[in-house]
Amino acid sequence: MSINRRTLIATGAAAAAAGVAGSAHAATHQVKVIVATSKWTPDMLHIKAGDSVEWTNNAPIPHIVCFDKTKSKMPDKISLPEGVKPFESPELKRDAKFKYKFTKKGEYHYTCRLHENMQMFGMIHVM
Repeated sequence: MSINRRTLIATGAAAAAAGVAGSAHAATHQVKVIVATSKWTPDMLHIKAGDSVEWTNNAPIPHIVCFDKTKSKMPDKISLPEGVKPFESPELKRDAKFKYKFTKKGEYHYTCRLHENMQMFGMIHVM
């Protein structure tokens, strides 16, 4: 059977449209609160654009995942890639979760707005 150039191009276009050619699945990465030290674990993640991060509060005290300089007591510790709007989680009580999908490449530096004085900072590097 002979495949001509037109058939090959049409087959490749159909596969790409169907998401078969070169498709990558987005992942969800987990970040938890270490109860004894009020720290994110891990406090640094390297992920791909399109992946999500889900924070889980395992501690008996609330936490707020904050990527917003205007709400932080230490705004110099918060940074986002250019064009990304600041955001934060609601107050997370014990066992509550917050999930965010990172679509823009760059470094995202964040804090727990309730525990900045305890140096509760984290970083997400999106590739």
